Amino acid sequence: MRKDPLKEAVRYLSARSRSEAEVKAYLARRGHDSESAGAAVEALRSERLLGDEAAAVRWADELAASGRMGRMMAFHKLIERGIPKDIAESAVDRAWSGVDEVAAAVRLLSKAHGRVREKDRNALAKAARFLGSKGFGSDVVAKAIRAAYDTDE
Repeated sequence: MRKDPLKEAVRYLSARSRSEAEVKAYLARRGHDSESAGAAVEALRSERLLGDEAAAVRWADELAASGRMGRMMAFHKLIERGIPKDIAESAVDRAWSGVDEVAAAVRLLSKAHGRVREKDRNALAKAARFLGSKGFGSDVVAKAIRAAYDTDE
């Protein structure tokens, strides 16, 4: 006999915050049809136990505080977790509003690459690719490279 989808969803949420899409996917994997999964999600939402907005804000704040990525990567991580684009964009903008992204990029770069004493184009290119892969925009990457390597390039 299958368990009640609402009880399963509550148990699933007890471990950590989840998006509505994650809860629906979980219930589908557990054998519940989309109608009963949708009803469970709606019940959780009405009780304020589930909501993409709150989850997105919480996750974006955690990602911003970690200092391990830029706003673009954080946006994509929220999208991967099933947060709608408009909610993800709003949450990331809110979380990064007080963050000096250039300083965060410089800190991340110094941890990963140390300090290069001379202007080595390969080292600069490698550093730029690294920051780009961490979700920092090209303008932030350029400013961080100039700050970290004391270069005008």
